[in-house]
Amino acid sequence: MGNENTIQELGKIRIDCMYGKKKHCNARDRYAKYHLRIGIVIVIVTTIMGTPFIITYQRMNH
Repeated sequence: MGNENTIQELGKIRIDCMYGKKKHCNARDRYAKYHLRIGIVIVIVTTIMGTPFIITYQRMNH
């Protein structure tokens, strides 16, 4: 009896681990998408904000 219960519990733990791994991978993929989107927005905003400063700097030096 004890051995069968142990095997059943190990099976449950194994299934829990598989689901946990899948959840972790899904979260990783979701955060990777968030970071990519945020990074693209930051690049666009800094480009828009920095362009007038570069133009002004170039006009001052010429």
